[in-house]
Amino acid sequence: VEASRSFFFDGDYFERLFSGLGPNAHLFLSLLDGKVIAAGLFTLCAGIVQAHLVGSRDEYYALSPVKLLLDSVRLWANEQHALTFHLGGGLGGQQDSLFYFKSGFSDRTHQFALGVHIGRNHQCGPRQRKEFVLGADEDPHPVAVAGEVQ
Repeated sequence: VEASRSFFFDGDYFERLFSGLGPNAHLFLSLLDGKVIAAGLFTLCAGIVQAHLVGSRDEYYALSPVKLLLDSVRLWANEQHALTFHLGGGLGGQQDSLFYFKSGFSDRTHQFALGVHIGRNHQCGPRQRKEFVLGADEDPHPVAVAGEVQ
């Protein structure tokens, strides 16, 4: 919903992602009259279901299709005997409206660290690399939401 352009990915990104993650990557859809109104990409590894990308069409926001999608993933995770469903935190690790939406699913939160892989063609020194990973004003220990699968 009104996501910044940095959250829009081309087909090549998803081909590489699914190729690299193989059977650990799972795509879930919320459909209405055959139309995709929400979608989410999740991983399952070592008993942890991790939300990677989740979004919905703006015109269906009032129907809360992401809530239905996340509940479907929760039920599927239970069938897979997963132990944890990790939703992540707010944008950039902040406790913003995204974080508060996610915290509506679980009261379990934890500290986590953000990391970025910088390829060998990325040319920046140690100072720029630190700012690139954490940002100038970001908390190095943001809060994320995770719940036990029930």
